[in-house]
Amino acid sequence: MQILIISYNNFPGGDAGAVREYSLSKLFESLGHKVTIFTMGKGDSGIKNQYKGIEYYSLRVAAHSLIGKIKNYIDYSNRLSKELSSVDHKIDAILVVNIPVNALQMVKHYAKMNNCLLIHDSVEWYSPDQFKLRYFSPSFIIKELYNRVLINNQFRVIAISRYLQEHFLKRGLLVERIPIVFPTNEISYEKICCFDKLKLLYAGSPGKKDYLLEMLKGLSLLSVSNLNRIEFQIFGVSVNAIEKLLGMELFLRLKDCLVIYGKVSRLTVLENLKHTHFTVMLRNSSMRYAKAGFPTKVIESLVSATPVITNISSDLADFLIDGKNSIIVDGCSAEDFKLSVEKALKLESDEIEKMFVESRRTAVDSFDIESYTSQMANILRIL
Repeated sequence: MQILIISYNNFPGGDAGAVREYSLSKLFESLGHKVTIFTMGKGDSGIKNQYKGIEYYSLRVAAHSLIGKIKNYIDYSNRLSKELSSVDHKIDAILVVNIPVNALQMVKHYAKMNNCLLIHDSVEWYSPDQFKLRYFSPSFIIKELYNRVLINNQFRVIAISRYLQEHFLKRGLLVERIPIVFPTNEISYEKICCFDKLKLLYAGSPGKKDYLLEMLKGLSLLSVSNLNRIEFQIFGVSVNAIEKLLGMELFLRLKDCLVIYGKVSRLTVLENLKHTHFTVMLRNSSMRYAKAGFPTKVIESLVSATPVITNISSDLADFLIDGKNSIIVDGCSAEDFKLSVEKALKLESDEIEKMFVESRRTAVDSFDIESYTSQMANILRIL
């Protein structure tokens, strides 16, 4: 089959969406299909680009002002339509990720006219509390439309979580659950760790999903002797943002154990995971966004042979075992996090090294693309 992935993500830039698109492309290829991606990532517009053997075309137009970005978003459908009309071969299936509503409607019409199988990769469902405008946030409204109305019986659905799988099954759609997956053989699991300090790593952006403030407050509750045994690396957040988040008094208490890198590439994070004992994440498991999504950073950590200190959200309970590939935090409060870090500090180096092995084993057994070939084959089967 000739499969086209259409996305507003930054493929192949390295954000979570782009990483998933690459993995799904490799999964399609493992079943013998040819994949092309239309993306908003960097590349020569309208010209074929290549990334690790995957053909992609960029629909990106440079926009530096808010008005320019809005115009870019609205005009995306016209650029996409023009690109579709230039395709010189039959498209058998189109996988739609997250594109503007007018573009989605155009793609639905195109698929109907050209007898294309339509697939949607459903990876999130926001909570109103994530946005200042709550229920009136444009992003919140668009996602509601997608999940409740626009993804209809024209589509088959790949659901990233059981929560989304059950939602679309109730709507009568053909659904397969495929969580975060990787071609695990492409990601290094080399560990070069010393044990003079416990090295923790957080990568992401706080506020909408991750409870970074609670993690930092949890560290501040540690005794001075324990705090001196920790190095907490933060990627994706600037020093100024951390100061503002914590307040100066708390920042000064923690600053000697913090190593703040700011915004960096995914490759930089992967390289630093080689020297990390645990990655960390806290999310409010009662919120819809945490039930519906699936944290890429947790699985990427396991693939790199790095266990995780985290509370349970999404479907993580199916895969994480306390003391083997993770340290499970009982909740998402500062006190909960502090207790889990104290637990990590009590581990001997050989115990942590065993957790490295178990983390990688979990990733290969449960999150390699080869584990989901039957699910993807069912999505693509001709009825």
